[in-house]
Amino acid sequence: MFHVKHFGCIIFFNGYKDENVYVQRPLSDILLILESRLLFHVKQLDKVHGLSACMISVYSMEAYLSFNILVFNKQSLGVIDSNCLRSFLMEVHFDTLCSQYGLDPSLIESARTNLAVVVSKAHRLPFFLIEYGDDNGCPLIVTESDFKSERGSCIYNDLISGDLSEDLKSHLKATNFLVEIELMQHQLSNMGLLLAYEAARWAAFKGGGIIFGLDRAWYHLNHYCAILPSE
Repeated sequence: MFHVKHFGCIIFFNGYKDENVYVQRPLSDILLILESRLLFHVKQLDKVHGLSACMISVYSMEAYLSFNILVFNKQSLGVIDSNCLRSFLMEVHFDTLCSQYGLDPSLIESARTNLAVVVSKAHRLPFFLIEYGDDNGCPLIVTESDFKSERGSCIYNDLISGDLSEDLKSHLKATNFLVEIELMQHQLSNMGLLLAYEAARWAAFKGGGIIFGLDRAWYHLNHYCAILPSE
């Protein structure tokens, strides 16, 4: 369950519920999740009785509808080097990709200027954020789990039992980790879409994986690290 006690503008958390898995975490470990998934702006204030206190101001209550690009990897991403990933994303061919995805190229400059990869302190959390100056303040959320987790196992079993070619099933059976790149609906029409697929390309290259796209089609990387259809 998710326990919240509200006293004026101070809120105390002693747990966080992600899907069906309850995890006991201090607030310092869930600030990024709350800020991005619940669209809250969070500022940590103090600690009271062993629980973290924070001030939260809601700046958007739009309906929460997310879309996920999935990457099935043989190896874990390991410790995320935020500077290295940011450099990778800065070097992509924005103009070409905007044409490919039907995006407005006038958004490129703002995305490049505001591009940042945000990881948790001491890399304690299995997710990180990619910020790019989205108008609604929403970052991309990149999460990694293994197939021993409830969520990873559920997604894996659902796909492996589907109508896949033997080649794809063989690829899936060789994977151990799931990387999810999550977008909100409005991000499908801005630089979020471009950066999400480039983050998926980076993850697949780093983890030796295959990609399940937003169009529910499978993709792999060629020798030049370009994304190609698998079927």
